[in-house]
Amino acid sequence: MIIWYNNSVLASIVSVLGCAGIVAAVTELMKGADSELSVPAAIGVIAVGVVCVILGKIISVNKEKKAQAAVQQANRAAAAPQPVSNAGYAQPQYVPQAASYTPAAAPAVTPVADEKPIKRSAITAGIFFLLAVLLDLLATNLYGRGAFDFRMTFTRALPLVMCILLAVASFRTAATKEASVMHVMGFFGLLFNSTNIAMNSYRAHGFDSYITDQGIYHAMTLAPLLQAVAYLVLLLFAIFAMKKARQSVGGVVRVLWIVPILVLALVFAKEIGDSHVIGLIETMQERKHFTLRPEFVDAFSRLFILLGMFCTGLTFRRICKKPAQAPVYAQPQYAAPAQPQYTAPVQSEYTAPVQPQYEPQQAAPVPPPQPAAETYTAPQANPQDLEKKLQACKDLLDCGILTQEEYEQEVRKIMRG
Repeated sequence: MIIWYNNSVLASIVSVLGCAGIVAAVTELMKGADSELSVPAAIGVIAVGVVCVILGKIISVNKEKKAQAAVQQANRAAAAPQPVSNAGYAQPQYVPQAASYTPAAAPAVTPVADEKPIKRSAITAGIFFLLAVLLDLLATNLYGRGAFDFRMTFTRALPLVMCILLAVASFRTAATKEASVMHVMGFFGLLFNSTNIAMNSYRAHGFDSYITDQGIYHAMTLAPLLQAVAYLVLLLFAIFAMKKARQSVGGVVRVLWIVPILVLALVFAKEIGDSHVIGLIETMQERKHFTLRPEFVDAFSRLFILLGMFCTGLTFRRICKKPAQAPVYAQPQYAAPAQPQYTAPVQSEYTAPVQPQYEPQQAAPVPPPQPAAETYTAPQANPQDLEKKLQACKDLLDCGILTQEEYEQEVRKIMRG
C-alpha cells in the first residue's frame, strides 16, 4: 500500500514513509512472540505512519489549491479590459475644476501582534531543542550505551527524533508566523513515548511509591503520566494555534499556555530529585574535584527540553494574538472631482424690429372746393418699401414672434397702405 501524489514530491515522500512504517509495524505484530517491537511500540509506529499519510494528503491538497488560485488569477488578469488609447481624439477644450482631497483623520488599524516576538521565541525554541538533542547524544556516549536492545533504543531515540522535528517546526514557524503540523507530530510522538513509559511502569510497580533512606520520594508511574498529560495539552494547543482554529479557541491558548510548562517543570524537578545529580554535586564539592559526568549532561538535556517547551508555548500564545484576517486600514477619503460645468453659449436675444406704428388716418376734412386746376393727388406707395415691410413680417412669423393670425392682420394693413 503506497500512496503517491503526482503534484508534490514532498507529499509523496512523507506519504510513502508513513505507509512503509504502517506496513512494517503490522508485519512485526503478525510475528507474535518473535517480534522485535513490543505491542505499544508497534501501535505507536502505526499511529505515526497514519499521521504521515494524513500530512502527505494535506500537503498535496494545499499545493493543488495554490495551483488553482494561480490559474484563476491568471484568467482574471486576461479577462480584464485593456485601456483604450485616446490618441487622435480631440478632447473638448475646457478647464476642469481641481479634485478635492480630504485625507482621513487617522487610519483605523486592527490591532496586530508584532511578528518579531513570534520569530524570536520560535528560533529560541528551535535552538533549545537542538541543544537538548546534542547533549542527550553526548550523555549516551558518556554512559557507554552501545549494546542496548531495540526496545531501549526505541524508547531513547524516539524523544530525540521528536525534538529534532520540533526544532524544524520552530524554525518553520519563525519564517511563516504560523503553527506547523510538525508541532502536532512532535508532541504526538512525545505523548506516545511518555504514555508507553507510564504503562510499563504501571505494569512493573503499579501506583506504589516508596521513600529511600535519604528521604527521596519515588513515584515511578506518576512522573511519566504527568508528562503525557502535559504533552497532550501542548498537542491541543498546537492545533488550537493553527489559522482555522485560533479564531474560536485561540483564547484558551492565550490564557492556559503556561499550565503544561509548569507540569513539565514539576516533573523535571522530580526527576532531578530522584537522580543522583544532587548527591554527585555534593560529593564533588567535598572532594573539590569536578569531572564531566553523564548524569550532569543528561540533566542539562532535560532542562533544554523544558526551555524549548516554554518558548514553544510562548510562541503559540503570541501567534494566537495575531488575527486570522489581514488588518483593515481605513482608506483615505477622496472626494470625486467636480464634473466640469459646460456653460452653453448665451444665445443672442432676438430683438424684433420695431414695428412701425400705423396710426389710423383720420378722415381729412373736406377741403373747400378748389378750382379744378389745383386738385390734390395722393402719392403712390413705393413697391420696394412695401416688399421690405412684408419681408419683415415674414421674418417675425418665422421667429415665432407673430402668430399666423397676427401676420395676416399686419399684411392686410400693409396692403391697405
